[in-house]
Amino acid sequence: MKIHISVSPHAVAAAVDDLEMHLEVACLRQEEQPERTAHALCETLRISEASGQIGPLLLNNLGTLQHMDSHLDMARSMYEAALMKAASIGGSSGEAMSTLILYNLARLYEDKEDLVMAKEAYDKLLTHRPEYVDARIRQAHMLANLNQVDDAHEILKHALTAHTSNLNLRAYYTSSLIQNNQLKVAKDFVYATLKDYERSDVYSLCAAALIMYNQSRKSRDPNSKALEERKRGFQRAVETYQKALQFDPLCAVAAQGLVIATAEDALGALSGVTVASIVEETQLWIKNAHDALDVFAKIQESLNDGCVYVNIGHCYHARDEFDCAIESYETASTRYYYGHNTSVLLYLCRSWYAKASKEQSFPTMNAALKYSRMFNVNVIHLQPSDKATMYNIAMIQQKATELLFELPPSKRTLRDLEVVIGQATHAQRVFGSLTADLSASVPCAV
Repeated sequence: MKIHISVSPHAVAAAVDDLEMHLEVACLRQEEQPERTAHALCETLRISEASGQIGPLLLNNLGTLQHMDSHLDMARSMYEAALMKAASIGGSSGEAMSTLILYNLARLYEDKEDLVMAKEAYDKLLTHRPEYVDARIRQAHMLANLNQVDDAHEILKHALTAHTSNLNLRAYYTSSLIQNNQLKVAKDFVYATLKDYERSDVYSLCAAALIMYNQSRKSRDPNSKALEERKRGFQRAVETYQKALQFDPLCAVAAQGLVIATAEDALGALSGVTVASIVEETQLWIKNAHDALDVFAKIQESLNDGCVYVNIGHCYHARDEFDCAIESYETASTRYYYGHNTSVLLYLCRSWYAKASKEQSFPTMNAALKYSRMFNVNVIHLQPSDKATMYNIAMIQQKATELLFELPPSKRTLRDLEVVIGQATHAQRVFGSLTADLSASVPCAV
């Protein structure tokens, strides 16, 4: 039996008005209250289904919400349905909608780690819309993640030739240069962005501040001229972070940069300013770390990124609260970096080492060794110039051997002895090569 319901024109008009209202709520709430956005869009879908007119953009928006909630299969179904509806519209309007939806679908394939389908989707999109810069960026990002750095760089260079002033593209290229440790090139590039394209670009300001801060931090020249230059570098970095906050008072990245400068006393002891005693310097570090923890807790609410947990871990480590440091580093490594961020693996290694040294515990030292092995697995070729990392790993291996031999025979096994002897042999070879190295750079202790 089929039931036909007649609807008056006034009821239809009311339904349309209701539809517009829910769409407006969805737009207004998408940043602050995503759950309200989801509810409003679901109501919009219900009304659209009742009228028999479901637009492709509505399906795309609902797919985006499912995508953001990690319901990838449901999101894919909605994107695909949206694509079909957009294709049926045709014309420039349909093509514009198809481009947007296809990009979202390609991003979903990336999140599902289906890189073949993602590449096909981006290639199809760029065949019709070669000027779609975000798709070029994602292509480069996929290649970089596959360690095809040169190919990624070529894509970015070609894109920059055609879209020199695109700030998103320039931001990604800056990030790529920093990730590949090309700090001088990155510094020149980001300064060019600020000088020639947009002085108030907050991302570029934060990137410039980060580069200046790191370059100053790595300077170890003890002469007075170099120390003065180091201090000026820290001052310029702090001023640049402050400038970013002037343009965007809610910029959590800039706020985090200033907190790091405070925690490390960048304008004081870290700049080479003389401290009365080691005890006073230690107390200052502990106080600064405590103050920084309070601010990082607030930043954590607005910046959903692993770097916040890493910095919280640094603060706990400075306070010798190694269990809390390990917990923070673990959260960053597993939740955000999937165990592949080599810097975080080294931080975990360092905290487990410090905890083991404090407790004189061989099992705890073994945890430090576990992370050193994970580091070696993730770094295909350790740079010969990275002597500090080579030294740190060798130091842990030697310390584990010492701890094991200090244990009573009843608490150690033959297998343990065989493993640590092999590690100690490797450590001695590393120490020997570092001792014979006549270059100026000196490794740092853990």
